[in-house]
Amino acid sequence: MKRRAFTLIELAAVMAILAVIAAAVAINMRGPISRARARDLPGEIRHFDYITRASAQSMDQDLKLLIDIPGGRLRRLDPMTATEIGRPMQLPTGWRIDQVRIAGSDEPIRRESAVIACSPAGLTPTYALKLTGPQDRTTWLLVAGLTGESMEVNNDDSIEEIFQTLSQGHDAG
Repeated sequence: MKRRAFTLIELAAVMAILAVIAAAVAINMRGPISRARARDLPGEIRHFDYITRASAQSMDQDLKLLIDIPGGRLRRLDPMTATEIGRPMQLPTGWRIDQVRIAGSDEPIRRESAVIACSPAGLTPTYALKLTGPQDRTTWLLVAGLTGESMEVNNDDSIEEIFQTLSQGHDAG
């Protein structure tokens, strides 16, 4: 009785076919994964803010939340050493930060990096990020300084009104 085995050429052909199929699947999955990540961008930024606050509390020290507008990146820094703490967060492809508003600051930040101080108690000033994504989808993410609670706001006038109110309250105190 003669056994038939696969030849090296047959095995190589099967491996090549599997590699082509795997590449096709990877290319087809890149779009849905990217879209899902982009939809969850406000949630990712909320989580980054939460971890920054928790890190400041657990380390019992001031931290800085650096929002790199041109680079589309968020970073945590030790203000004494300028050392990066934890991993930075890069915005998904097609998304950018157009503007940062910080309570107590008169002018929005549009071109350079914004720095948000986080106290050892995990407190920051209230701030908002204007995020623009594919097909010019725009949303504001407003983060409350005392609690870290956040909400999405979909128009510039509402953000302007909120910061105007914060400014008036700040001036009165």
